Amino acid sequence: STLVRSRTDCTSSSYVSNGSDSELRSNASSGSSSLPLLSNPINRFSGDSYYEKTFVNCSDYIELNSGERIFFHNMLGEGNYGRVYRGTLERDNHPAREVALKTIYDDRPDLGRVKDDFRREVDIMKSLRHNNIVEFIRFIEEHDKLVVVMEYVPMGSLLSYLGYKRYDLKEPDLLWMARDIANGMHYLFEKKIVHRDLAARNILVESKKCVKISDFGLAQVTEGGNYYVARHSRELPIRWYAPETLETQKYSFQSDVWSFGVTLYEMFTYGTTTPYAHVDVKSAAQLYQLLQRDTKILQLPDPFSYVYDKLMAPCFKRNPHERITFSELLEELNDMINQYGEPIY
Repeated sequence: STLVRSRTDCTSSSYVSNGSDSELRSNASSGSSSLPLLSNPINRFSGDSYYEKTFVNCSDYIELNSGERIFFHNMLGEGNYGRVYRGTLERDNHPAREVALKTIYDDRPDLGRVKDDFRREVDIMKSLRHNNIVEFIRFIEEHDKLVVVMEYVPMGSLLSYLGYKRYDLKEPDLLWMARDIANGMHYLFEKKIVHRDLAARNILVESKKCVKISDFGLAQVTEGGNYYVARHSRELPIRWYAPETLETQKYSFQSDVWSFGVTLYEMFTYGTTTPYAHVDVKSAAQLYQLLQRDTKILQLPDPFSYVYDKLMAPCFKRNPHERITFSELLEELNDMINQYGEPIY
């Protein structure tokens, strides 16, 4: 669609975001690497509380010649590369739809590379249609404006949700959410897409019975194999990464399984503790050495020890080829839900 006109009149103030970590991007591709991974030990988005947000006064809109109008409302999150807004998509003779609008800053010195990364993320999202993955609606690229229009998921990130709902969430709820995540990740595996940034901050909550994987800024389609090796050094969420990724920057479906295990740790500790928070980890090499000595470092308290034994430990096998698959995780989660919680319909 062609841009007809737009207006910008936005002002913002400080806020606490519940958005996903959209600033973490990569220009990774297959090839050898000797570059170190850079640590991003603390989430750039705080995720402390879904309700702690100040609004952005924004009368931005984009009008397209298709008769569609996109209005920007309050800001949901801000990263190194851009912002995410809550917005409204209006179409003639159609009810208005609430959406999320992902943008990039247009004053970055590396704008060309950022735009390329943004378009790569869009190409991946365009190919995805699954109930447990955030829906891509459209991409607007006109002049200097790049906007991804996505499904708006009202309850925010799982990391935030775990915090403010921790006393309402029971084991069956957490197992159901874990199953949704595994279901979405199995779909990505079938599409040969490695997510590379699976974490509670990048899962969005529609309801207790439906969560959705978001933020494909680091995702890659594996070409001609089941893995790729990054060539570029960026700030990356190393605390969610598998040992082989920390050592060689090799990313695969098996490394996504490891990240799923770390995400389970976040879920069953109700997001109260950053992974390895009790250990002084400053670099990928340091974390790699730690995991070489002890892969059982992310333990769960006794009430959830069965979750560690049945789900997390199989994700944390040192040999990636010995790790459980997402298909096997789905089978295990189905059995656990039928035993401990509400049956799956």
